[in-house]
Amino acid sequence: MAETGRPVVRGSIHRVVRVGLAVAYRTYALALLMTIAYLTFLAFRYLWISLVVPAQTSQRVTHFPAKLSGSALATARGEWEGLVENEWSRSPLAHYHRLDSWIQPDPGNNCTTSGCHAPLPHNRRKEVRAFLNLHTTSMHCGVCHMVSQKRPLDLTWYDLQTQAPASPPPLLRALALLTEWTKQSAIPSEEQRIDLLESLRQAGSNVNASPEIRSLHDHLAVVGPKNEEFPKLIEHAAAVLPRHMRGEYGRKIAIAGEPNGPPILGHPDTEEAIRRYRERAATADEGELASLLDAVHPLRRPEALTCRNCHADQGLVNFTQLGYPAERVRSLTHRPIDAMIERIGAGQPFHLPTILEGGHEQK
Repeated sequence: MAETGRPVVRGSIHRVVRVGLAVAYRTYALALLMTIAYLTFLAFRYLWISLVVPAQTSQRVTHFPAKLSGSALATARGEWEGLVENEWSRSPLAHYHRLDSWIQPDPGNNCTTSGCHAPLPHNRRKEVRAFLNLHTTSMHCGVCHMVSQKRPLDLTWYDLQTQAPASPPPLLRALALLTEWTKQSAIPSEEQRIDLLESLRQAGSNVNASPEIRSLHDHLAVVGPKNEEFPKLIEHAAAVLPRHMRGEYGRKIAIAGEPNGPPILGHPDTEEAIRRYRERAATADEGELASLLDAVHPLRRPEALTCRNCHADQGLVNFTQLGYPAERVRSLTHRPIDAMIERIGAGQPFHLPTILEGGHEQK
């Protein structure tokens, strides 16, 4: 009986194996058919979307603010995906001039937080407003518009977040070091390199700082003075940093208050005057409006400072005392463009340099 049962057992095993292989083959075939069907669907879907459905521009390209409005300036530049993907290389397209950098909001500037003035307040003359508005990236309105009897002006840097007096921006320290090395073709010591790295690290930690500053820090951190590429990197850094002298300090210049006291960031004791002005301005006649404005601006200069009041030898601003490096001071105090801007502001004609017009001076 045992011998007669062996063929039956073997036959059963063979049948089970055959059934298992058949199931495996069919499962494999089904999976292959499903894969081919899915890939075919993806191919036709891709063709349909590419050829029939209108393409949508990625937000990485289109997600820019339309204007440098107060609401836009209240955000950090990194919140705009398009600016991040493009390494924050351009400002809002509707702005009058292209700016290489963002303009930081100033929550301590009473002129704008009161709702009376826009973050970019100069808009009457399109010929000069871009130049004037650039000053708002690095200084408080009161520097040009508030009365001060001191000469040169008693100025201080202040932190945009705390409104407390601050030392000169680390970006200026980094620029001074780089300018000195490139001018003298000198190789810095390890201590000087560490000083530069720390300055760039602090500058790059600012929320609105360009990634280009952080990139410079990272490159200099791994390329030492003995590396043959180091001089080229220093020369490149010295050329790049001046592009970030507007709006990336995390600090601004203001008229200093009492010794060791806060800077003057608004006209004092004018809260009630501001309230009355905002209530009455729309319906006030010319005389009442002038009275309301006088009450809001008790420290206002009769006339704002002009370019050459500050950008000149022995001007009202001591750029050296504010921490600007020597080369930067020379560029800020010897600028032919200032005379041209003043002529435009006064409604006078200005002349292009003869080199631009083939030797013939042109208006």
